[in-house]
Amino acid sequence: GGDALDELIFKDPLTAKVLARFNRISDSNDAGTDGDKYEDTDRTLRRSTARSVRHSDMSKNFERYLSEGSVQKNGGMFNSYQTSPIFQGYGTHYATIWVGTPPQRKTVIVDTGSHFTAFPCKGCLDCGEEHHTDKYFDPDASSTFRALTCGECHDAKCLGKRCIFSQVYTEGSSWHAYESVDRVFLSGRELSAVMDPINAAFTSDFLFGCQTKETGLFVTQLADGIMGMSAHPSTLPRAMYDKGKLEHNMFSMCFKRELHVSKQGVVAGFITIGGIDSRVDLTPMVYARNVAKSGWFTVFVKGVYVRANGGQSVRPDHRNQKLQRVTVDLFEFN
Repeated sequence: GGDALDELIFKDPLTAKVLARFNRISDSNDAGTDGDKYEDTDRTLRRSTARSVRHSDMSKNFERYLSEGSVQKNGGMFNSYQTSPIFQGYGTHYATIWVGTPPQRKTVIVDTGSHFTAFPCKGCLDCGEEHHTDKYFDPDASSTFRALTCGECHDAKCLGKRCIFSQVYTEGSSWHAYESVDRVFLSGRELSAVMDPINAAFTSDFLFGCQTKETGLFVTQLADGIMGMSAHPSTLPRAMYDKGKLEHNMFSMCFKRELHVSKQGVVAGFITIGGIDSRVDLTPMVYARNVAKSGWFTVFVKGVYVRANGGQSVRPDHRNQKLQRVTVDLFEFN
């Protein structure tokens, strides 16, 4: 309704800016990039990554990288893809998704051990809004939001005319939610993502949990919610693939550990969906076979190594760099 939307604009300046500019979004799929600019951006990204520059510089370079070349057909044989930054959380890493019409920004922990995506919605009981990067998602402010009815439940039970489901995690945290569908796309955290026509091409209807209650670490974590990245059909990459938004049902994540966190976001890696973006690789990719047909991605571990004196990469600092193999029982480990 109009009253809810007026209240949202008043309380959330970011959403007010989105609303003010939303009608200008182009539906064009043309990246409109210049080859010389693309090469310059590529060199800038590699140089800034190799030198571990300050977060502000890296973020600026990465925003240029996204806007000037992220979907160019130059990433290898799997070259229709979308690349976005991953940010440092409290012992976790999180990505940014935009949900609804007009889009509302949500940050979600990327978790290959989970199936479902969920985040707090307006009215969520003690869900830690003051700790998270963004306000609760407001379903009333999205013209494309729809809560599933009892005849449409997927992984939920019908309670009070809604499809209710919940998740409990090993360390004790939990959440309760109702199944909902809205327009979703993955991108960076900046407002410019909303106006990017490239993101419009990857936007798709996606089923997620509108959380009504949280416990444990979900209340105090930096990210708003969680995004399951397992091999389950309910994940965002699989949903995008099923709807024809991606040519390949695949994704990759590269993590870096940063020693500080911020609600403004500290870049600590990249996520690529739908293809291979070799431009963000500093070393050759090493592959391992997935030995599970469904559920969770599973690999056979042949050995575990610890790099002497720590560090951010498996790439040695010098020729005398030492790696210590950890003694494990492979039968029990796998």
